[in-house]
Amino acid sequence: LLGSFITEPAAMTLAALLMRDEFFGKVSRKLQYAALGVLFVNISIGGTLTPYAAPPILMVATKWNMDLTYMLTHIGWKAAVAVMINAAGLLFLFRGEIQALSYSSKTPYTGVSKNMVILHILFLLGIVVAVAGLSMAASISDAAAGSFGLTQIVLESLSVLFRVLAIGVGVVVGQTLGSGRQHEVQKPAFAVLSASSWVGLSVSLLLLLGHDALLRLLNAPSEVLPLAGTLMVWMAPAMLIEAHNLSMSAVLRAHLFAKESLRIMLTMHATHLLLAWVLMKGVGGM
Repeated sequence: LLGSFITEPAAMTLAALLMRDEFFGKVSRKLQYAALGVLFVNISIGGTLTPYAAPPILMVATKWNMDLTYMLTHIGWKAAVAVMINAAGLLFLFRGEIQALSYSSKTPYTGVSKNMVILHILFLLGIVVAVAGLSMAASISDAAAGSFGLTQIVLESLSVLFRVLAIGVGVVVGQTLGSGRQHEVQKPAFAVLSASSWVGLSVSLLLLLGHDALLRLLNAPSEVLPLAGTLMVWMAPAMLIEAHNLSMSAVLRAHLFAKESLRIMLTMHATHLLLAWVLMKGVGGM
């Protein structure tokens, strides 16, 4: 069912990898094919909980007014029931073989650091927020959806500069703390704060002054240019904040404040979605 939020191919890949060692490597060929078939079918139909995960639905969602509420109340709940029936049927048919399996209590993922887990969660959150925003824009018009998607591509491409700085400072601060030189840890933190300010300011100015050139470089359609240009201008100051946010989050994680960093990012994304809903959908008829 998570395929409705992280896209179906990602859900299929993650589920297959998680089951590879502890399940697929220990069962008969017959059960391997049955489990893989149920996995792929369930993820495919489970992607219908939302209007932005399954490509066939995404292509017609705007034209047919299939928003999140419609999908959940008309199609999504039926898909969820079908997923449960398929999984229960597989368990029943192969109950003897599955009950005979022995599982190791030692997880193969003990070597994954908390910071890496947090980083992947943040990437998934970013994808979900971007797709949700695109869905809301698509409910307004095709031009709005195209403008949002094109602007998102530009912003994500430019934010790579911020991520490079964040990764670098995370490594430096972590090494400094690990070597017992806590008194020196402020130097790289302040250095990256300064660098983030300059890089963020440069990106903001590029969006403010060069948005038309960027859009023409990407061969943006004429009906998309005005909306995308306006959105880039509005998003320009936010890029400076994003530069500081990524760098300071990396410093927090290096100090082992991973949970605090995740809470900040969750709050930020939740606020982002709430404001997007209010501004794009309106409240109380506004």
